[in-house]
Amino acid sequence: MAWYSKEREASTAIRQLEFALSKLEISVDELTDALQFVLLGKVPLNLIGPNMLREMLKSVAMVSPERYELIAGLSPNNMFLYYEMVQAMVLADAHIFNLVFYVPLKTVNRHFELFKIAVFPARIFNNTYAKFVVEKEYFAINLLQRTYFTMSSTEISKCKGKHVMICPASQAVYTTEVDSCILSLY
Repeated sequence: MAWYSKEREASTAIRQLEFALSKLEISVDELTDALQFVLLGKVPLNLIGPNMLREMLKSVAMVSPERYELIAGLSPNNMFLYYEMVQAMVLADAHIFNLVFYVPLKTVNRHFELFKIAVFPARIFNNTYAKFVVEKEYFAINLLQRTYFTMSSTEISKCKGKHVMICPASQAVYTTEVDSCILSLY
């Protein structure tokens, strides 16, 4: 009878070990998938869920310098934007790995609305029309309407994001106090 009891205990221990190893294998696979996603520069949803991301962003907002704020706020409805915009990196050594996130911030004077320029012919005389020719087909003006700049389709393609675009600062920003042809179209 003691032999039967020892055999059951051993069998139960083996099943528990098999179950634990299966769980470990699944966890390692999920972690590997998440790290591969990070290597693409994206925040892994299976590792950082929306609630955890929101808490992390709250911490960023609390320590951000004055006049800086999160680009899409903290509304739960906007968390998908951060999965699109935040860039992720992994820093590792032999003992530990750290996830590092690049979170874009904004200020009021550096947040622009983007418009596609559509130029229509204007009648000058009876059957004579004139049409503006613009070098760049996009116009961006800040929310305070104090500064603006123009962009081409090529420059737009270098921007990241679909709903909220983050563009490299590669063009001159002009003041709205000086009249220009492109500003008069606005």
